[in-house]
Amino acid sequence: MIQFDFEVSGIGSVSKILNNIAGETQDRLLRTVSQAAFDEAQTGADSHTVTGRMARSLQIEGGRDQYKISHDLQHAPHAFFVHWGTAPHL
Repeated sequence: MIQFDFEVSGIGSVSKILNNIAGETQDRLLRTVSQAAFDEAQTGADSHTVTGRMARSLQIEGGRDQYKISHDLQHAPHAFFVHWGTAPHL
């Protein structure tokens, strides 16, 4: 019978490298999806333009685990109603 003995050292370093790779991949994926959502919102904002304020008010912020897509309501206070709709009104 043949017997093999193995000793693994440095497993903590390997684990750390794998975790870094996973984190970088997750951030890249989140950034890509956020940019796609921003681009879609920009296309929608462009279709409602007279002055261009709504399209210019759109912004994307963040990085590393968190991104936020929003309108600067100082530039386009009507953006919320255009994106989410509103009941008929005068």
